Amino acid sequence: MVIKMKLKATIAAVMLCGVAHADVIQNSEVATLFVTRQAPAGGQAGWVNSAMRGYTQTQQGTTSFEWAVLGIVDNYATGGENVGVYGQGNKYQGAGPTWGGVFEARDKSGTATPSALVGLEVDNFANGVDKLGNKVGVDIVIGKGVASGAPNDAGIGLRIGNVNGDATQGSVAVGIDMSQAVIKDAAIAVPPGVPIKFGQSTLTIDADGMLIINGQTIDLVKLAKRTGALRRK
Repeated sequence: MVIKMKLKATIAAVMLCGVAHADVIQNSEVATLFVTRQAPAGGQAGWVNSAMRGYTQTQQGTTSFEWAVLGIVDNYATGGENVGVYGQGNKYQGAGPTWGGVFEARDKSGTATPSALVGLEVDNFANGVDKLGNKVGVDIVIGKGVASGAPNDAGIGLRIGNVNGDATQGSVAVGIDMSQAVIKDAAIAVPPGVPIKFGQSTLTIDADGMLIINGQTIDLVKLAKRTGALRRK
């Protein structure tokens, strides 16, 4: 992919509520452009303020690819950890809900339009066989918030659900779709003894897991009667 950009930038300090300013940092090891905002106490709940905002509006005849915010890193370094875009939310004592990053795709037409609406796309483009397991599409990493604190016991690794658990908001046809994937090893890999839950039932894999031949299915009822592997709580 070749990205062509024409850059016209204006740095402005605008005070909407509280203090906002933009400073050009001379020390390149910190930042080329440093934007900071000190949010005041109070404010209107539900109103979104930001230290930096990018806005793009396309027209009906726009044919170019318009990306409101774009981060690119060309990495030639032999060490370090270099990232195109990084978001961090730090939560302190007594603070409310905190997010490191949020992506939202909202259809404002009010109709079931046929064009795509994707909340988040993750691409991994490379060549050759991954013998070391270094090519990862989505990596969910669990760790300590404070190095000297207790281990982090996260309740959920990946969650799919409606807004605030409200069933009237909608539904999803397929929770996880791997129908178009070319899977060479295993669709789902779990450690031995770790259960897989189906509703109120639990299937425990004690050895190498389950192997399903293409086009075949698993009858959990027959499996439970034959092996006792399916246990109902």
